[in-house]
Amino acid sequence: LSFELSIDKQIVFVNSGTSCYGLSNDRLRQRGTRSHNTVIINGEDSSEVWSGFRVARRSYPQNLQINESNLENSIEVHCSQDGYSRLKGKPLHSRSWIIDESEILVTDKVDGIYESAVARFHFHPDVKLTINSNYKSGTLLLAGNKTLFWSLDHGIAELKESTWHPKFGVSIPNFCLQIKLIKGLSIFRLQFPQC
Repeated sequence: LSFELSIDKQIVFVNSGTSCYGLSNDRLRQRGTRSHNTVIINGEDSSEVWSGFRVARRSYPQNLQINESNLENSIEVHCSQDGYSRLKGKPLHSRSWIIDESEILVTDKVDGIYESAVARFHFHPDVKLTINSNYKSGTLLLAGNKTLFWSLDHGIAELKESTWHPKFGVSIPNFCLQIKLIKGLSIFRLQFPQC
């Protein structure tokens, strides 16, 4: 249930990509769930990634629903994935996106028994990210001094250093917003400036 996002010509959210082959820890990290814009449960990958190219039990999407509203000029996408059902407690991750002219709302929900769940959002290196002292809001500064505002309706955020790999052999520092789900829920809101 990962995604990427561009606004106008600016790339905002990126999956981290892969910069290397082989059996290194970097290769495993870059292929794993933590390097994508999705939820990690109990520190595990949603698909069992191993060796340089192997994947064992894979995550599959379930119950995809796409609803458009011409009246509200919005689109809603809802989906679940079964990748964590192999874990004790059989946690199930569901995500919804609600997109309209003013904002994107990303809601992550985890049902079942689990120890920890975090949503990760990786930003393109050109995006300047701030986080306020309440750990629930901040800004994104895009090219051309366009500012977007992000906030959490539910969850607690933390800024993490990461890397982006747009092509083989390239590793560029970037930032990741990691959101701890509270009682199985996080709600991330990204608001666009009104023209």
